[in-house]
Order: sequence, then C-alpha cells, then structure tokens
Amino acid sequence: MPRLHSFKGAKTDFKPLPKATYDFQIDSVKESTTRNDNIQMQLHMHVAGGQYDGRKCVAFYVWTVDGFWSFKNVLDAAGVEYDEVETGEQNKDGAPVLSYENFDLDELVGKMVTFDVGHREYEGRTQHTFNNPRSAGGAATAEAPEPPSAAPSAPQGDAAPMQAAAQPQARRRVRA
Repeated sequence: MPRLHSFKGAKTDFKPLPKATYDFQIDSVKESTTRNDNIQMQLHMHVAGGQYDGRKCVAFYVWTVDGFWSFKNVLDAAGVEYDEVETGEQNKDGAPVLSYENFDLDELVGKMVTFDVGHREYEGRTQHTFNNPRSAGGAATAEAPEPPSAAPSAPQGDAAPMQAAAQPQARRRVRA
C-alpha cells in the first residue's frame, strides 16, 4: 500500500458550521508552534447537541502578551482554576500585563463551553472563529428555536440567583 507523505494541498469537503451559537465539548488540548515560533493551543472539540451534533472543530489560541486573554476566557468558561500574576510590564495600551499560571490543560478535557461561531477568510479558505466563550447550558443552535414552555416562569428576581449558581466559576488566586 502506498504511503501518504503530505496532506498539503489536499482537497476536502469541509463546509463551515453556519454562524450561530453552539455548545461544544472539549475532546483534547494540543500544544503546537506557529510559523512565527509562538506557542499555540489547539482545542479539539465537537458540537454537543442540535443539528450538527458530533461535528468536530478545532479552535486555535496563540500565546502572546496581547493574545493569551482569549484563552483565559476559555479557562473561565470551563471553570478551570489558575493563578493571575501581575508581571510588572505594560502592554501597548499601557495596561498591566498579567500572566495566567498554574493551570492544568487536562482539566479542559470533557468540559462543555458555549461559543458564538463566526467565519473568517485565511489563505483563501473559510475558517471558524470561536467568540464569546461562556459556560455551556442550552445554547441556541442553527436549528429552529424550541417553542416556549407552557410552565409558568419564576419571577426574574428569583431566577437570577439559581442561574448564577449553576455557572462554573474559575477560581483565580491573584498574586502581585
């Protein structure tokens, strides 16, 4: 049987998910390096529920001073604990540079996170963007919305504390 040496330039039938909000389950986290030698994390995940249930996607997060905050938002959404440390440096806007340390990437595996999925063009191909990560729980999907429940709803004041309690919270230990 012939060996396949490269996938570069291979044609695929990839069609992006429609722009919408989806719940994802994180299957694995892999570290790699960009062409600019920056560390990046790849979140391999799949859609959990709805018309596209099981559809696999990969989100890429580059670890730079101005880019790590987006991965930190995923840690928050998944409820993964980390230390937030001021480095004494400032970013290009003059804000303090924070370092997020002492977290276990394996804790992300199996976690549910909701993302707003969008699109961008990169090197002539449409790619997903994964925006506004938050704790998963009943994300609207590209399917038709479910009809409202016939059960009476609790007053807003009573419902808010229950909803807040159900959201996982990342525990940050702040060190100066």
